[in-house]
Amino acid sequence: MKPATLFAVAFASVATALPVTDAIVSDLAARGTIQFSCTAANTKIINAAQTRCKSLADAGVTGTTNDVLMNRFFKASDATTKAAVKAVYTKLQKECVNNSGSGKLTCGNDKSDLCVGESYAVTYGSTNTIVFCDNYFNNVVATSSCKSIDRGMGLLHQSSQPSLCQGY
Repeated sequence: MKPATLFAVAFASVATALPVTDAIVSDLAARGTIQFSCTAANTKIINAAQTRCKSLADAGVTGTTNDVLMNRFFKASDATTKAAVKAVYTKLQKECVNNSGSGKLTCGNDKSDLCVGESYAVTYGSTNTIVFCDNYFNNVVATSSCKSIDRGMGLLHQSSQPSLCQGY
């Protein structure tokens, strides 16, 4: 996949979050502790998704140096916007692979009020938890094609939800 494509995919997750503020960046507290509710197979899937998530966040950081891409996705390429976007993706680089964070990654529909319909994962902000619904393991592809979302993209999206977005 071309760097511009990776950048586009990575930026799609947080493009609607602008303007990016210090409060949003600081709210991206680490959620890396995988909980006992995850089977060994699900933990393996999450670990692979974490690696993919980090590569997307890396592409996001790199993409902030490209004015064309910044203007396309954020409608601005000034130094302030670049710094704000880079700060989010720098935080996400750590968030994606941190397995010792203060938050939780849980598996299954243990929060049945959140895992409804076609939900694949939900960020539960008040407890700083990402819940991976059964759909995440059963219906989200491991690696993407041009027109699909993969597990790493899903994790990047969920990791980018500030804690003020409860039950997104």
